[in-house]
Amino acid sequence: MPTWYSDGTVSVTNGNTTVTGSGTAWVASVKLGQAIYLPDGRLYEIAVVVSNTQITLATPYQGSTQTGAVYQILPIDGLLEEASNALFSAIDTMRGHNEGTLAGRFPVGTNAQPSVRGASDGNTGVNLPGGDVLDFVTNAIRRARLSSAGLQLDAPLIGTAVMASLTDTTGGKVVTNGGHGLGTLTPPAVTDLDAFDTPNGWYRTISPSLAGVRPTHSGAALSSVYGFLHVQRYDNGGIKQVYTSVANAGFASMRTWEREGTIGGGWNPWRENYSTRNVLGAVSQSGGSPTGGLFEYGSNANGSYLRLADGTQICWGSQSLSSIAIGVAYAGGFRSGSVASANFPAPFAASPNVNSDTNDIATGDAIPVSAVRTSTTVQFRWWRAEAGTVDVNASYTAIGRWF
Repeated sequence: MPTWYSDGTVSVTNGNTTVTGSGTAWVASVKLGQAIYLPDGRLYEIAVVVSNTQITLATPYQGSTQTGAVYQILPIDGLLEEASNALFSAIDTMRGHNEGTLAGRFPVGTNAQPSVRGASDGNTGVNLPGGDVLDFVTNAIRRARLSSAGLQLDAPLIGTAVMASLTDTTGGKVVTNGGHGLGTLTPPAVTDLDAFDTPNGWYRTISPSLAGVRPTHSGAALSSVYGFLHVQRYDNGGIKQVYTSVANAGFASMRTWEREGTIGGGWNPWRENYSTRNVLGAVSQSGGSPTGGLFEYGSNANGSYLRLADGTQICWGSQSLSSIAIGVAYAGGFRSGSVASANFPAPFAASPNVNSDTNDIATGDAIPVSAVRTSTTVQFRWWRAEAGTVDVNASYTAIGRWF
């Protein structure tokens, strides 16, 4: 019985229908109409087998460009061909008997009374309607037809040649509808995210019975894990998981995480994928790795701030003070003493760098010349050419880190 063909590796290009092989022998092993499983996790119909190292797809490859990637070709047509060949052989044998010692013993029949039928089960048997056609009938209903056009099946495939369950990984079996999550409205559920024996496929997760390490958001593991899981296996050792939460699992929209693992080496931490849904939002981190949004913006009475996922923080604001005494000789002019501090709109992890400038230079104004900084405040010194008591105002930008 044919097995899934996966010799060598393939190279594919996004938007292209050409699949290039290395170490492959496709002419003898692959047939038109078979399905090929490519690195983006999708199945594609094979339109043309060009050579041992080139296949043309019926539709363009949708995933990212890959070189030296693994693949698998489903032998569905091969299984049907074996069955067809066996049945044609049976026809030849029966024709020899029919035209020889059994000549004239198998007349043209009907579904209700097949040509060859049981003595006590007259509506079940093999019917020879003519035209080089062989019908298999049970309970007066045709279940299969073999002709020069091919084998037509009108009953479900069952038995040991078919997947015993939706997650059966036994080689050489026909894939059923819903097998490993293919072609079904309700894919099979996984009960343990950390299990290393989950085969390639698409699954669903059901909370709260799901075991294993869950994805995290804003530093905390997800409490609700209703979602979708795509398992990709390089071989029996390397595994990748892609998890997508459904919209009602604590978020306004779907979010996606991924991780890799190896048998004996365990799982790497979950990483959240970023999109237009979660680029903006509260930033957070664990051990220096982002666990929240990429950018966080906020504003309050003290000014505005922008936090980046890498730890960078930028704050900007202004300060206006009245009747500031400037009389301490300094740098060819005069400066003020200590004045009220300005609070940053968001705290820093340590004292940031601060740049400042006056908002309006008029005759009586002073300019900021230095600053006393903490992680939460900045205190300016004010300078002018002549001593006096004046109103002052300035804008500032502070750059530092929030962790």
